[in-house]
Amino acid sequence: MDDLAMKIGVMPSFISVLRQHPKLAYKWLFGPSLPYQYRLNGEHAWPDAKDAILTAETRMYPLGKRVT
Repeated sequence: MDDLAMKIGVMPSFISVLRQHPKLAYKWLFGPSLPYQYRLNGEHAWPDAKDAILTAETRMYPLGKRVT
């Protein structure tokens, strides 16, 4: 996916994200892999992509825990 993103020019630079939004870079590096990260910049950038990445864990639920 990253190769395709680089070819079409939508792959965000981790260093620039780290400089501008350290919390976003942390979520990007240690959080779940999300398609929103490819909407941070490029021709069809989504203005709310940053907020979607930062709040993704509040919208996701675990599959469940087995109680024994």
